[in-house]
Amino acid sequence: PHWTHCLVRPLTKIYQTLNFEDETLEHEFRAQYWQLVHIFFRLSCYVGVGLTLARVVLVHVFMIIGEEAYRKCCSEIWHVDPGKAHQHLGSLYFELFTPIWGSCMAGLSTKRNPVTWFGNKFSKRFQEMDAAKKESVSGEIILSFSALYVGQVAVVNYWYGSAFSCITLHQMTFVMITYPILLQWSWRQWVLGFGASLVISCCAMATIVQTVDPTLKTEYGMSYAFCAIVLILNSYVMMDREKRLRTMFVAKVVEGEFRDSFDTIIRHILPAEAVSRLKPT
Repeated sequence: PHWTHCLVRPLTKIYQTLNFEDETLEHEFRAQYWQLVHIFFRLSCYVGVGLTLARVVLVHVFMIIGEEAYRKCCSEIWHVDPGKAHQHLGSLYFELFTPIWGSCMAGLSTKRNPVTWFGNKFSKRFQEMDAAKKESVSGEIILSFSALYVGQVAVVNYWYGSAFSCITLHQMTFVMITYPILLQWSWRQWVLGFGASLVISCCAMATIVQTVDPTLKTEYGMSYAFCAIVLILNSYVMMDREKRLRTMFVAKVVEGEFRDSFDTIIRHILPAEAVSRLKPT
């Protein structure tokens, strides 16, 4: 349909804003980027598993020993809302799934992970790709799915029915600022994650403001607008960071091509005896 085309085209353009026009160059950049961030992605997932699992344990402790005993021993470590312990536990299990998935999918290296194994095993098109393109594709799949999952983690409070509150907004803001940094997302992943959380939070906001006191609607709207502005400003920071990385990458490629050309010219100009004494570049 025409309206679908009109909607998808600008979104695709935003998603591909920073892409190189040359497809080969783009895949080489993505492969190099995945090689650079892979270790940080893995470590962030491992830390995420530990921290989230600790919170899951604390909620279970709360449910076992009761509110009074928990307040005496563990309330300073992690606060649990007595009226929503089961719902909070559900959201934490969902949050726990994300770093566990990331830890498994990242694999041992950029060349040894489940995505690469699956592609080599079942996809003829993937098998025909060169090494750089395989790394590019596998890294893009892993990072993009992590963005979609984290986008849901950012708004998981809306999913389990939490009332609109500063805690809900703070989680969305905190997650969408810290996770992209820890997981080393590129601009494309940020667009996916923010887009997913924005759609869900807007729907939740539209539903909630219909049921609250009219005097609070403006306050809720301003709080949500402030959250959105902070995240949009953060997107410009991420975009600038990737622009600089791409500029450095292009400079490195041009330098390599210049060296190869210069070496070829020198070898054609100098006599064979002199060329044989040259150190390989």
